This record gives sequence, structure tokens and C-alpha cells, in this order.
Amino acid sequence: MTDLKSYFNAVQRLEGLIRGPAERHLTPQERKQAATQRLERTRYLLHRLGLAHINTDLIHIGGTSGKGSIATMCHAILLAQAQELGYSVGLYTSPYLQTATEKLRVDDALVSAEDFVALGESVLSQVDRVKLERLDLGDVQYTEAWLALVLSHFRQSEVRWAVIEVGMGGRHDSTNVIAPSVSVISSVHFDHLRALGPTLSDIAHHKAGIIKPGVPVVVGALRPDAAPVIERVASDQASRLLCAGTDFDVEVSHVERAYSIFDYRGLGFHLRDLRLNLGGLHQVSNAAIALAALETFAEVVGFTLTERAIR
Repeated sequence: MTDLKSYFNAVQRLEGLIRGPAERHLTPQERKQAATQRLERTRYLLHRLGLAHINTDLIHIGGTSGKGSIATMCHAILLAQAQELGYSVGLYTSPYLQTATEKLRVDDALVSAEDFVALGESVLSQVDRVKLERLDLGDVQYTEAWLALVLSHFRQSEVRWAVIEVGMGGRHDSTNVIAPSVSVISSVHFDHLRALGPTLSDIAHHKAGIIKPGVPVVVGALRPDAAPVIERVASDQASRLLCAGTDFDVEVSHVERAYSIFDYRGLGFHLRDLRLNLGGLHQVSNAAIALAALETFAEVVGFTLTERAIR
């Protein structure tokens, strides 16, 4: 059994990889080079750990707001579906509120302190190797090490399906080295202007960076100055674009502080009187995006998404 000292030491060592906001002072060209380094460094770290390819089908979720809720909803429904098939389902979100282990879940369980310490030691040993072998890539940073830890845990736990939330932006986020079956962009609003802005089109460009060649992308309602950017990238990548309000929609019949009742018209489903135990119209919109993402994921991966799992 792992003691608290070992756990907090592992957390401290990982957090020791956090770097200050030095990139704020870089020129646009230097910032682009740093982003390219970050992704290449992440790929090399995963290669060192034997994680360049994993046997897990992934949903990759980005966007300005709502992505954490959508990720959690997708995980819950996939977990209900997986119980019928005997699969394990993973979830990686950020940031955490109280303990670092909140970021990583397999099925109903957070990663244990014991596993967290062991995984951290494994990843951190390779962090040092990356620095020795590839001086040109710079130092491995916090989010890169965390992604390696997450994918290591998914492999160790034989996770079949998983949901991964983007940290910031998308195009240059460390999670953008994964190969998802479906990409999701929840929304595009003004956020992290120093890193992603200054215009909404600039921010949309970063969010659209998670769209992969030939991989379908599900998007929420977009503002007029963001939509053309997403549409152009999806077209360039030959990715099927599925949009809220066009390809899927909801009709809300009842909203309370603690729950909502709504109908969902999706890609194949038309479900009436769905109950969401979260208040607010924004959460109903998030639920619609999650359902459309799951319908698409089921189609790509090859399983039947059931109404029972959704409800």
C-alpha cells in the first residue's frame, strides 16, 4: 500500500515540470517553433514508453467551454454500454480540483495512489532519457508527462474506449498527438487570448487543429466568425463535419435547477423525454453534442449504441 508521502512526492515531481509563462514573450515565429517542439517531444516520450500506438479507441474533445461536461457524459454512457460487452472505459480531464488522481479514471474508479506513484516513476524515468537523447527538443513539460501517464494507465488497464479532453487550445496541445476515432469541438469563444488570440478566427484555428485527416468532427453551435474556420479545416482534412442545429438538435420541454427534460434528434436516434440530472440549457446543449459524438463513435468503431445505455 502506498503511503501519502510517496503519493505527494510523485505529485510534486510531476508539478516540478510546470514551466512559467515564458512563451508569452516569444515572437510568433518562436512560439510556433516551441509548439512544434512540444508535439515532437511528446511523441518521442510516448515512443520511449512504447505508447506510440495503443489498442484504445479514442474520442478527443476540445473547445472553449463545455468540454469537461461533454467528456464526462460521453464516459458515463460509454461505461453503461461497455458493461454489456465487458470492456473498460477511460477518461482523462483537466484540471483537477482537490487531488491529482481526479484527472484520470478507468470505469468507475479514479487511478489509485499506488498505481499513480508507479506510473509516475515509469514516466519520469523516461523524461530524463528524453532530455539526454534529444537535447534539441528541450525539457519535457507537465502536460506531456501527464498524457504519457494516462496512456500508460489505459494500456495497463486494457482500456478499450477512452475520452480525452484537450488542455488548452487544441492544435498545439500535448494531447494532439493521439489518433482519435472522433474529434469534438464544443464551442469557440474568447479565451487564453495571449496564447490563442487575439481574434476569434485565430482561436478557432487553434481549436480546429484537433481535426485529423478523414476523422469525423462533431461541433456545437458556432459564432459566424468561427464557423468558416472550422468548416475550412474540416474540408481540407476531408473530415465529415456534424453540426449542432443541422445534423443533430434538441427540444427542451422542462428545465429546473437540478435537472432538464428534452428530446434529442440525432444522426440515427430520435429520443423523447431524456432526463439530464444537470440544470441549465447549456448542459442540454452539451448533452446533445455528447450524444452526437457517441453516435458517430459507434459508427466508426463498429458497435451498436443502445437507448438503454443513453438513458
